[in-house]
Amino acid sequence: MSSKESNEKNALKSAHEILGVSPNATWTQIQTAYKEKIKQYHPDKVSHLGAEFSDLANEKFLEIQRAYEALKTK
Repeated sequence: MSSKESNEKNALKSAHEILGVSPNATWTQIQTAYKEKIKQYHPDKVSHLGAEFSDLANEKFLEIQRAYEALKTK
């Protein structure tokens, strides 16, 4: 296995972990998990708690989006 394949497997594993789905999850399960996580970590939901929470939520939001995109292109 090449290092590129290994990195891709690690990235996909991380994407599954980020979204909280198993590697055998169906596309519908992945979409549902993505939507739930996006709602939970949307920066607008915590904007009233201050800049620190907004920044953390924004980081998590972007992480969730990257994980979803990685699985979408799989």
